[in-house]
Amino acid sequence: QAIAAEATPRRGMLRMRSGASAGAQEPAPPPGPRLRPALVLQCLSAAPSPTKRLFLIRHGASVWHDAKNRFNMRAMLMRTDHPLSEAGIAQALALQAAIEDGLVRYSEADDSRRAPAAAQLVNVGAVWTSPLTRALQTALVGLRPLLAARGLPVEVRRNARDVQHLVEPTSRGVCVGAPAMMHRAVEKLREVGGAALDTEDLEGISVDTVEAEERWWDDGASETAAQAGQRLAGL
Repeated sequence: QAIAAEATPRRGMLRMRSGASAGAQEPAPPPGPRLRPALVLQCLSAAPSPTKRLFLIRHGASVWHDAKNRFNMRAMLMRTDHPLSEAGIAQALALQAAIEDGLVRYSEADDSRRAPAAAQLVNVGAVWTSPLTRALQTALVGLRPLLAARGLPVEVRRNARDVQHLVEPTSRGVCVGAPAMMHRAVEKLREVGGAALDTEDLEGISVDTVEAEERWWDDGASETAAQAGQRLAGL
């Protein structure tokens, strides 16, 4: 059988047509350019992959979790936008170490998909974070070697924040814009982590806060599942 490739101008798609045996009469080709099979293969091989890999990283434990474990209702309810706790900072540093190992052992030329999950992050093309302080801190500390190696900014996405609960003010923010958000994130890291935590170059990391230049939280009632889902669909 003979195989021909044609372009369909109306739909802009390629379609394959199998011809009959020799001597059979072929229907007249539709108007438009004819493509050779070799060109079809070239077009298909050059097409970008329709799939994207998405890595979800949960922020480290926050001081809200500490207060909850100690039944410290005042610390839970009288503060908002709780930063990372000592345990949360340790978790972010563990992620940082895993990524540093991945950068050493795997490159873009390697099949990093066989690597441990954290090491697979070395080839990501974008980093998004919730505007909540604990999430931004996790990105700054945990992804620091990746951000430096790839020259990536941390992109703050307002719709990536936690579901809002009326009785959990930890999901409400306290500041907007890159200068204020970065200052709070770094100062709280120093306050909780102490001198042992290296925060020297964190403020030099590029942070895109276009979506958080204005008030991004709501002081109102709790979000319903439908409201949260609609917000997440806007990412």
